[in-house]
Amino acid sequence: MSHDHYSGHQALVIIPGDPCHHALQNLDLGLRYYRDRHHLPWQVHVLPRSDTWRCSVIGHQHADPVVLAGLINASCLQEWRQRPFCASSLCISAAACHDDQTWLVQVDDECIAHQAVAHLHQAGYRHLLIWGKTSESRRRAINAHALHYGMSVAQVSTDRSAPSAQDGEQTIRNTIADLGFPVGILAHQDAVGLFISRFCATHALQVPNDIGIIGVDNAPAICEACNPPLSSVRVPWRMIGERMGNTIHRLLAGAHDVPRVQVIPSFGVYMRRSTDRKASIVSDPVVREFQRRIRMRQHGRKGIAAIAADLNISRATLHQRVRRHTNRSPQDLLHDQRIAVACRLLTESCDDLDLIAKSCGYGNRQLLHRAFVARMGVSPGVWRKGCDSPR
Repeated sequence: MSHDHYSGHQALVIIPGDPCHHALQNLDLGLRYYRDRHHLPWQVHVLPRSDTWRCSVIGHQHADPVVLAGLINASCLQEWRQRPFCASSLCISAAACHDDQTWLVQVDDECIAHQAVAHLHQAGYRHLLIWGKTSESRRRAINAHALHYGMSVAQVSTDRSAPSAQDGEQTIRNTIADLGFPVGILAHQDAVGLFISRFCATHALQVPNDIGIIGVDNAPAICEACNPPLSSVRVPWRMIGERMGNTIHRLLAGAHDVPRVQVIPSFGVYMRRSTDRKASIVSDPVVREFQRRIRMRQHGRKGIAAIAADLNISRATLHQRVRRHTNRSPQDLLHDQRIAVACRLLTESCDDLDLIAKSCGYGNRQLLHRAFVARMGVSPGVWRKGCDSPR
């Protein structure tokens, strides 16, 4: 149906959450792309939940239709519905939401499960561990595809950070041992994959030889912060954002044939070294020693030139050999390791940023802040707050 009669109307679209969140950034880009392509005078904002209510009041005062869109969880939706003029407003969610007034535009859990399990099987993993609070639909699909490939399956329900008391680190180690090696671990999001990577390092579990880790989201900053970098299922957040824009457009134009649930397939697995068993063994002894030193943090605050001198080679030679075997620079690997340490300290300790900066090899909090934002997309302070509460 034509939407021309609506094209001159204002609308306020609010995406609640962290403006630096990978998925929300791309939902925002998709919505804006649809708006601009169809010349719609919408305002689109990604706002912290604390600002969402204030902005919606402003939209209501201007008599603009107010739309809530994004990764809307149950608590956010309940809070929204309790507001006087928001009770019947339009909500479009990319997350499963049990509400008969909400339209869903979401990634296909069946597709994610198929792509992740097939990738792990092709990489040579014969057992599968589901790590995290995976949705019921995705869990069923994972089990079905694992059965098809003859893979045994177990699940631990611990969330993003260190294993909870009811699970316990020893219980998880026993679960992995009971499955047998090699084990493929499917994290329900990339942030969980980062903590699994740290868990494996702490417990001397070799990634990717013994353990393969795959996340969901393909958030580059998080994936590259893992050691080794994390393979991940690519979720088409921009496409979902565009479809959300189309759904909003049609509903506000009065269409009655808009499907309540729309499902978009994931884009496949972006493979990095966490599941690349064939490339996991570095033949060059100098590169192996360089990796060992930065992993064991034997370099202190030394730069690449000083580490190269300790290895009795030039900086240029080290760069060339590391690049040949890892497709990354020594500086990249060094920063990845330092940021991984910073993430662990931000999560597990109450140390201030100056102490954390020195502990992970940066001279001060300003240098840590710059490097952390470049790789993680958020500041150390925001990351620490995110680790204290579920996203």
